[in-house]
Amino acid sequence: MGKEQSCHARGSAAAFLDRDGTIIEDVGYLADPDGIRFLPEALEALRLLRGAGYRLILVTNQAGVARGLITEGDVRRVNQRLTALLEAEGILLDAIYYCPHHPEHGPPEYRIACECRKPGPGMIRRAIAEFGLEPTRSVIIGDHLSDAAVAASFPGMRAALVLTGHGAGQWEKIQQGEAPMPDHVATDLLAAVRWFLSGR
Repeated sequence: MGKEQSCHARGSAAAFLDRDGTIIEDVGYLADPDGIRFLPEALEALRLLRGAGYRLILVTNQAGVARGLITEGDVRRVNQRLTALLEAEGILLDAIYYCPHHPEHGPPEYRIACECRKPGPGMIRRAIAEFGLEPTRSVIIGDHLSDAAVAASFPGMRAALVLTGHGAGQWEKIQQGEAPMPDHVATDLLAAVRWFLSGR
């Protein structure tokens, strides 16, 4: 599991956010930092969370590394550029965690059924330990059912599925009874954030 930067501030509540398809456009295995495109309303959503006192922590599966489609260096460069773009908008991330593994693909060092790959709890457990976070006051938001499923490892944590990125296809699985309903389904990150903040 990789980790990008964190700030010194510590707090008890956090928003754990997926990256591709939730905050930025999901273009497949993004290797070029210049390919970052924010989804509509994503910046406003992040500002609302930060303004409400929530730590902003990105947790992202990057199995393209294991598949040989991108490198960890690519992931780090994209994350660094994303962080800089957000800072230019006055939005500070507390940390970015990523999982480069896949249980079935890649060389031995990456072909791992690890705990950090969502829906595994590893990335969030690490963030909780490093930032002293309280899961019952926190939320996870993403465009995959695997994002929402992480919350099952942390009783009291809220989970929202957004319909951007792969979210619409994931919603179909829920409607067909192939997956459980998360706490909330929202059109996009801003709608998910407004839902979460309204229920604090």
